[in-house]
Amino acid sequence: MITTPRTRHGAAGPRGAMTDHESSELDRLQQAAEEVRSHLVVLRGGAPFLSPLDGRLLLEWLEAGIGVPAILRALEHAAARRRDKRVRAPLSLRSVRARVTKARHRVLPVEHEGSLATLVEALRGEADPLVQQAAEELAGLRGSGDELAREALAVVRRFHEDAWAQADRDSLIALATDELQDLRGKLDDKQWTAALEEVARDKLRARQPLLSATAIWDSLSP
Repeated sequence: MITTPRTRHGAAGPRGAMTDHESSELDRLQQAAEEVRSHLVVLRGGAPFLSPLDGRLLLEWLEAGIGVPAILRALEHAAARRRDKRVRAPLSLRSVRARVTKARHRVLPVEHEGSLATLVEALRGEADPLVQQAAEELAGLRGSGDELAREALAVVRRFHEDAWAQADRDSLIALATDELQDLRGKLDDKQWTAALEEVARDKLRARQPLLSATAIWDSLSP
């Protein structure tokens, strides 16, 4: 859950009660924050919550009107860069602050006739039943702009959650262990476990690049 400025200070409408508009705005912000939190967990694994600093940063972005798809695209870009240079610190919203700031005015226009049809067709060519299921879910979506992108990204998250649940995680962790061996002496047990899961999830996710925030954004962009 995130806290809006009004609820933080305990002054929302007469006698402290929220107006319908304020309640609706809080619901909107909390829904958007949950989408970002869920996507971050899909990318890195680990604790299913944001740090206080990341929570405050996310609230600032959302209140400034930065769209969820732009934030998730920035997170995935950061995750991809980490493949080339493994870092000790876990993936966080702080690590994509500069990229999100640059993208603050980028939105998917509602009037644009961007379509997921080409992406769906490509996914239907895959043999994996989970990919096939995701393709059919994407094919059934309607709408445009950020709203459509957010619905599509929910499908993407479900796919990766299911793929992780069904994966041979021992093999993925073994691959991650080999890759990160040079860092073992620099990390405590908790950091080491978190690093292994992030790399293992990354390796699995990289097998299906068409189910990503970047692919959704590119499909719907002018």
